[in-house]
Amino acid sequence: MQIDVVGIRDDNWIDVGECKWGKVRSIKTIVEELRTRMKNYPNPQNQTIAGHIFTRDPVKAGCDMLSDITFHNLEDIYKLYEDNNTIRQGQYQHRRMHK
Repeated sequence: MQIDVVGIRDDNWIDVGECKWGKVRSIKTIVEELRTRMKNYPNPQNQTIAGHIFTRDPVKAGCDMLSDITFHNLEDIYKLYEDNNTIRQGQYQHRRMHK
């Protein structure tokens, strides 16, 4: 079984992800494959497993109906990076002003 992304978190969650950078032909197939990987992932501590699908382009049809899988696209990832970078710059400037 191949898993593209695994993240083990401190809050008793495991993130399992699938990356699809080419054209997504069947959301249903990708979701079923990821759910199988999530189900078969070794989880001796019985942590909560969350699924993530990463795509180059936005995938909309039916994605909001999935409670156990979150979709992320390249634009989302860059936006998250930009938002976090802006927050860090603000924190840095705040520390410099209050020294």
